[in-house]
Amino acid sequence: MTSYPLRHLSIRVPWHDSKWNGAVCKAPDLNGSCVQLKHISESKQDYKELAVASKKLNEIPRNEWPCCVKENAMFMAPFELNHEISHASSKEQSRVPWSL
Repeated sequence: MTSYPLRHLSIRVPWHDSKWNGAVCKAPDLNGSCVQLKHISESKQDYKELAVASKKLNEIPRNEWPCCVKENAMFMAPFELNHEISHASSKEQSRVPWSL
C-alpha cells in the first residue's frame, strides 16, 4: 500500500443563505459577512442583487450576476458556469469554466 502525506486545503468563500446552490441569496442586503471580502465590499450593490434575489445564475443575464460570483460564491451550483476573470498580475482576460 502506498502512503501519501496528509494535505489540507482551505477555500475562502462568502457566506450564502441558500447553501451555495447556484442562486443569488434570498436576502442579499442582509448578508453582512460577504462584505468582509474586499472585492465584494468594493462593488456590492444591494438594490441590484435584490432585483434578482433567489434566482439561479443560469436564469439571469450575466450583467445581473452579483459581485460575489468572482469570489466563488456559486462553487456548489448544480450547473456549469463560465466566467471571465482577470488575474491581478495580468492585463489579459482568460475564460475559466467552472464545472460544478
